[in-house]
Amino acid sequence: MKKMFFVLAGMLFISSVTNAQAKKDSASFNDFYGKFKFEAGSPIDEATILWNGSTIAISTSMGDATMAQLGTDSFSMSYADGTILFKRGADKKVNQIVILVSGTSLEGKKDVPGEATYAEYYGKYKFEAGAPIDEATILWKDGSVQISTAMGDATMAQLGVDSFSMSYADGTVLFKRGDDKKVNKIQILVSGTTLEGKKD
Repeated sequence: MKKMFFVLAGMLFISSVTNAQAKKDSASFNDFYGKFKFEAGSPIDEATILWNGSTIAISTSMGDATMAQLGTDSFSMSYADGTILFKRGADKKVNQIVILVSGTSLEGKKDVPGEATYAEYYGKYKFEAGAPIDEATILWKDGSVQISTAMGDATMAQLGVDSFSMSYADGTVLFKRGDDKKVNKIQILVSGTTLEGKKD
């Protein structure tokens, strides 16, 4: 009977951990996203931490790998049974990365984005009549890229090349490009709704 109890308890624990992992979404890892630069002579020049559509991942010139959180600032890596550690500065923000793989330790510093980083996204986007919002403005404010609408403002964190998480309602912002490779549309995914606007 005791053995059966422990087996059931173990199964419930595993199930709760699995469910907790499943609830992880793009916004859960906002602290870690971005580019990290490595010193000259390192096997890689830079690494990008991003959301690949279903999980947090790392992308380098040597390839891409998915990541699974082990602790607050530590992750396993699907490539070569590696481990990724993040370090924080006095302001508690992530500022360094350490990649442990194949007996080697690679350390990089976070490349802090500035206003010019997101210049191609800035501007107003108009939505069709009947949409919950008439327009959205992408701008740099208070040290971060933000989206401003009649419903309020929200900060954004880059997930991929043209994708961002949004601090409001766990939303996602996607940008589309035309044949000239310039940003010309925006999609806002929030609360199960997709809103699409054209750059003004």
